[in-house]
Amino acid sequence: MNAISKAVIRRALPALLPLLMTGCALTHGAAAKPADAPVVSRSATLTLTADDYRAMLAAQPREVLALNAGSQDRMRELVLDLHSDVALERQAQAEGIADIPLVAAQLAEARRRILSNALLLKARDAVTIPEDLTALKQERYLREKPKLWTLEGRKVAHILLTELDGCPCKVEPLAARADALYKALQNGADFAEAARQQSMDKGSAVNGGVLPDPIQRDGKTVIAFEDAVFALKKPGDISPPFPTQFGVHIVKLLEIVPPRQLSYEEVEKNIEAQVVGALRFNAMEQLRGAQYPDPTTIDFDALEAVLRELIPAAPVGPAVQPPPRKARGG
Repeated sequence: MNAISKAVIRRALPALLPLLMTGCALTHGAAAKPADAPVVSRSATLTLTADDYRAMLAAQPREVLALNAGSQDRMRELVLDLHSDVALERQAQAEGIADIPLVAAQLAEARRRILSNALLLKARDAVTIPEDLTALKQERYLREKPKLWTLEGRKVAHILLTELDGCPCKVEPLAARADALYKALQNGADFAEAARQQSMDKGSAVNGGVLPDPIQRDGKTVIAFEDAVFALKKPGDISPPFPTQFGVHIVKLLEIVPPRQLSYEEVEKNIEAQVVGALRFNAMEQLRGAQYPDPTTIDFDALEAVLRELIPAAPVGPAVQPPPRKARGG
C-alpha cells in the first residue's frame, strides 16, 4: 500500500478529474468509438478519439489549451501524457488498485474537494454586483489609504562598458577603461557626452545615458544596480564602476523622486476589482460558514483516537496542512 504514493495519484488526476466531474466513459476499443469521432491516438491496448480528448481537456484553462494548439511538439507531449494516463488508469482498475484503502481514500478526497470547490465557485459567480460601487470603493480607499504610497524613485543616467571582443585595434582591459572613465568624470568630464560616445547601452546612450523610468526598490532592476543607485546621496553624485551580468556600469544620480500618496483616481480600477472580489469571496465564505458544525459539539477525544489509529499506517512524508481560513468566532 505504501508503494502507492500521493505523487502518483496526483499525477493521474488530470485524467481522473473530468471523469469525476462528468462521469464520461472513455473509448477502450474500436468497437465502442462513434463512427464520426476521429481517432486521435492508438496503442496496442487503447484507442482514444477526439471525443475522449474533448472530455479530458474540457476542464483545462483556455490559456493552457491555447498554449498547446498549433504546436505539434506540444500536442505530441500532451497526447503521450494523457494517453498513457488513461492506459495506466485502465490497468490500475483491472488490478484492483482503486480498491486499496489508501488509494480509495485519496480518490474520495479528490472528488470531495472538486465538488465542494465547484459549489463554492457557483456561489461566487451567482453574486449580483451592484451597478454603483462608489460608496464601497471610497470606503475601501480610505481603509487602504495608509498603504497606498509610491516607492521612492531615483532618476539616473548610466554608462555601460563591455569587453570589446573582436576589435581589430588594441584596447585596454575593461576594468582599466572603467577606472579611467570614472576618474575623468570625477574631474569634470561631461557625463552625458561620455555616455553618448562610450556607453554600450545604445537605447539610453542617445539620451546621454538617461534611463526613462526612475529606479525603485521593487526588484525590477538587477540588485547590484539598485544597490549602487541607492548608495548615492544627492543629485550629481557618480558611482564608482560596478559589475553586473551585462558589463560594468557607472551611474549618475539626477533626481530623487520622493514617495507620494496615491490618489483615489489613480487606484480606482484596482480598488473596484478588490471590492468585487471581496463581494464574491464573502459569498463563498457565507456558504461554507453555513455548513460549519457547532464547535461546542466536537468530540475531540474521538477525533484524536481516529488520528492516532491512522498514524502508523499513514504514508511517510511532510505534513500537509489545510489552507488557512478566516478566523471564526466560537
